[in-house]
Amino acid sequence: MVEKIDELTEEESAKIARDFLKKHNVADTEIDGIVEIIGAKGMTYEPKTKLGGILRDVDSAHISSKNYEDYTSLLK
Repeated sequence: MVEKIDELTEEESAKIARDFLKKHNVADTEIDGIVEIIGAKGMTYEPKTKLGGILRDVDSAHISSKNYEDYTSLLK
């Protein structure tokens, strides 16, 4: 397992979430929705649902911002 939570990839995070939710008897349809949301953060993500598309757009909106340099300077 990864030492720091901020080093997890979307794929690793989705696997952890899926395993945890299955152990807690969450319905597969709900798990799939949660995994879709986690995946929306990935740079190569291709949305499969309208919500996934919205999240992908929101997550990448900063790239076209005139304040992009300011945003990136705030990243760790």
